[in-house]
Amino acid sequence: MSRYVRGMEIRPLHTERIAQVTGTASANRTGERFAIEATDLGLLWDAGDGRVFVLFGDTFGAGWGGHGAGPGNADWRSNVLAWSTGRDLSAGLSLDGVVERSGGGATQVIPSARREVTVIPNGAITVGGVHYVHYMSVREWGRPGHWRTNHAGIAVSTDDGRSWDRPRSARWKNRDGDNRFQIGAFALGDGPDGEWVHLFGTTNGRHDVPYLARLPRADPANVRACEYWNGDGWGRDERDAAPVATDRWARCPWATIRGSGCG
Repeated sequence: MSRYVRGMEIRPLHTERIAQVTGTASANRTGERFAIEATDLGLLWDAGDGRVFVLFGDTFGAGWGGHGAGPGNADWRSNVLAWSTGRDLSAGLSLDGVVERSGGGATQVIPSARREVTVIPNGAITVGGVHYVHYMSVREWGRPGHWRTNHAGIAVSTDDGRSWDRPRSARWKNRDGDNRFQIGAFALGDGPDGEWVHLFGTTNGRHDVPYLARLPRADPANVRACEYWNGDGWGRDERDAAPVATDRWARCPWATIRGSGCG
């Protein structure tokens, strides 16, 4: 499938499976080492200390059903955090460790809240030694490709990923189900954009186009200071956010912002 971003066609040319990352059959032996038999997709980002963090979504351990999610009593955690120091990916991505719970095995790092089915990470970045994760609070699942969120937000860790806060002030509420930043991916700018952390976002589900916002690099969790690209410039009203691509995005990809060419 091709995508069009600011007049440029972007399409995949070639993909190749190298190795299984998680599961009992993986070289990482995550079932045995970390109580990870199956996971949702993982987010990778530079932790800033020579490691790459890998944050997985819904994760299951002993008793996993063998296909897809569940059952809920199979040591279900909404998210778990692993890391890698590997630089040679020719044989796959090695996982060196996880944030562990008492007694062993990967623990859930971003806490769950009331009235949510699960809390799933979407994108992550490290700025100034502090880790930031864009997450979504899932209210209910619908038909394939559709779900409803309570809100999206930014979780923050200042202790090397061991614990995470979910500030109420760092949220995008989704009362009407159409907030444009319920799924998001971060990108650091450079040049004139170096003072900002950019955020690509879209609505809950896999059926909308992407939008663009920016947060102050000095405080990326300051959602009140967020600015939104409206097609002509930056403004504070998120309802004016304009699409930055013409195709629907199932997930927001990572990108690098260079110069001042966001518009």
